[in-house]
Amino acid sequence: RAAIALHRERRSLRAGSLHELVSDGPVIAYGRSLGKDRVVVIVNVADEARYVSVPVWKTGANPDGRFENLLKTSPLGFD
Repeated sequence: RAAIALHRERRSLRAGSLHELVSDGPVIAYGRSLGKDRVVVIVNVADEARYVSVPVWKTGANPDGRFENLLKTSPLGFD
């Protein structure tokens, strides 16, 4: 439900430009941008944490800017 609500709240997730950012084994990342709104989605389907470098600048975001974690999952559910 949290993911659906986020999708409804952020127009860029529905209608924004799509930016492919990372495809590295079990990790994918993509960005959506619309106007000044930028969203980066990172998905890791591995059983353990992975570290990847995500080129957020491809979405038009400032890599030195402030980022907010909107939704995080774990084996126990959503945080």
